[in-house]
Amino acid sequence: MALGPGHDRYPGDHGRCWNCGFLGQLGDLGWYEVPPGNRTDGRLFLALVPSAVGRIDSLPTKPACIVWAVDHETEYSTRVAKGEQPQEIGRDILNRPRDCTQWFGYQRGSSPKEHLDWARMLTLEDLQRRAREDSLRIQEDSLRIAEALKDISAQSKDIHEGTARLTEATGRFTTKWTYIAFGIALAALFLAALTLAVTILTYMATARPTL
Repeated sequence: MALGPGHDRYPGDHGRCWNCGFLGQLGDLGWYEVPPGNRTDGRLFLALVPSAVGRIDSLPTKPACIVWAVDHETEYSTRVAKGEQPQEIGRDILNRPRDCTQWFGYQRGSSPKEHLDWARMLTLEDLQRRAREDSLRIQEDSLRIAEALKDISAQSKDIHEGTARLTEATGRFTTKWTYIAFGIALAALFLAALTLAVTILTYMATARPTL
């Protein structure tokens, strides 16, 4: 939940009910704003409401949180049963440090419902901002991935061309040494035939009968 534009008027004092816009006086006809004076002195059980005929009516109310982050009624009833004074209980309930995560800075002249609508609007704006930021990050990541794939493709092409050149060079090397080996074999065969011919001729010369 957003803190609300009024949060900077309560530095270091967030999370208490007395300065939270969600605190209200709940009566039979609905929610009423808790005026600034009532927030400090703990008078929470009568709401002064203008009537249709121009007078101010006092309506019975009870303290309540419109987002139900705190159960004021139970806290109050428990302590009344112990004999504590209502106004003293009200002051203590409103000023108790709660570190409430639902706290929303109070703006004078706005009802609890108006504060809630305001908080929802700010939350929606924050979600939309985050969605835009996430969308932008996704686009940037997609571009980086595309560039990386392009680099990988170029590297793969270089590797393929290098492999082809190596295969070609290996083929030339193999062919060259095949010819050399074939030539050596022919030379060896020629020498063997020559040696055999000399041996035969020598034998024939020595074996010729004497007349």
